[in-house]
Amino acid sequence: MTSIPAVRVRGRHTDVLGAVLRTAGWTVVPDGPADAEVTGHADGIRAQCAGTTSWLADQAQLGRWARTAAVGPPLRAGNAQVGAVLEAAAGIGPFFAVQAGPPDGDGWTALDAPGLATLTDTVGERIGAAERRVAASIMFQGLASRLLSPVLAGLAHGVVLDLDPAAVFVRSRPGEAMALTCECPGGWLAPELDVRLVAEVLLEQQLRPLLETVAADARVAPGLLWGNVASALVGALRVLGRDPVAARAVSGLLAHGPLVGTWEVGPAGFRRRSCCLYYRVPGGGYCGDCALLPRGSASRPNLW
Repeated sequence: MTSIPAVRVRGRHTDVLGAVLRTAGWTVVPDGPADAEVTGHADGIRAQCAGTTSWLADQAQLGRWARTAAVGPPLRAGNAQVGAVLEAAAGIGPFFAVQAGPPDGDGWTALDAPGLATLTDTVGERIGAAERRVAASIMFQGLASRLLSPVLAGLAHGVVLDLDPAAVFVRSRPGEAMALTCECPGGWLAPELDVRLVAEVLLEQQLRPLLETVAADARVAPGLLWGNVASALVGALRVLGRDPVAARAVSGLLAHGPLVGTWEVGPAGFRRRSCCLYYRVPGGGYCGDCALLPRGSASRPNLW
């Protein structure tokens, strides 16, 4: 006898979405691990099952998806599991912290094209960058670090955190770490490390759309921005103190798709093949893993 798949419904219009899914033969559960997760957004529906994510325009598309979706591992993590991972990550430091819930108070910016442009302008003004591409690179490196750090931390708990950019808001204030809040933080259960899943969630779903938007807006080379991601991965791993699961994940990610060719291991360790442009900021200089440093000079150590 085939078991009835379980789905969790979140976000907007949960009653309506739940009714569509029940009609298609799903059991709607309030929490706990589930075969799938459906989240209602203002501009569509996000449906996730078996390690894949689909964006659906309306209830009719959701009904078709529900009748044809292939059910299988990995399962979606429950709210309590995701909350525990977020709490543990926040305990590592401010760069690993993500709030759960809608923006509370002023100063929050959505990660859409206007929001990313505003963040670039804010960072450029703060650091005195005369070139917008410099401001965009510095902003994106900080944003990428904030998005990927909690994901790496969560792997030790058997969860691949899923911070949907459409539900993430950023607050950048002078003298403070960039803050993140996510309206509907989620995750995939992964008791054993699955680098393919981590790459799909982190690099393709979370970072790629943001990177392409920033690259187009500020006319900065995508390869440079992917180099920022590689550098941020190694930087987060240093903070995690050689955590074996995170180390294997970083090693696998650096050998994946857009990060291939963005780095090398030199005499002094990890070294990127591009420059984040920080040296063009007034009073700036070269990072420890910069491609512009003489070979053999101080760099980030090889951590994997």
